[in-house]
Amino acid sequence: MRKILFILLFLPMLLLESCSKDDDLAQVEISLEISGVAKSGNNLYTIQGEDVSVDKIEVTSLTDQNAIIQRVVFSLDGFPLPINIENPFTTSFSTEDLRVGPHNLGMSGVVLQLDKTLTDVYVRVPIIIVESEADLPEDATEIGTVIVTP
Repeated sequence: MRKILFILLFLPMLLLESCSKDDDLAQVEISLEISGVAKSGNNLYTIQGEDVSVDKIEVTSLTDQNAIIQRVVFSLDGFPLPINIENPFTTSFSTEDLRVGPHNLGMSGVVLQLDKTLTDVYVRVPIIIVESEADLPEDATEIGTVIVTP
């Protein structure tokens, strides 16, 4: 009799667990502040030999609940980059030894938002390296700081 009572007591807990909101992902917009680049259209450019750095990651909640990002990792063409492990998460790299052409700067992390499921995010920012300033597109901005919102 006790076994049946024990099972009946824990049965509602199993039902509650199956009704969790695992698909209620964080609703945020992520932007990266990148310096050492120029922007032309949707493309970022830098000159070979320049240093490129991510100065700040901004997470903006699209709801009335606050949101933060943690466990951030940066990569360049799939290879990990050194990172400041505290907020603001920053990284930088030199383009001196990189080939001219397109490269991919990646950022991954976990977004935490109140009453939402932990959400993994991945941002990929294409950066094109050119040999000299003369190779930049005519409509490119000056080399400086650009805010990218993928």
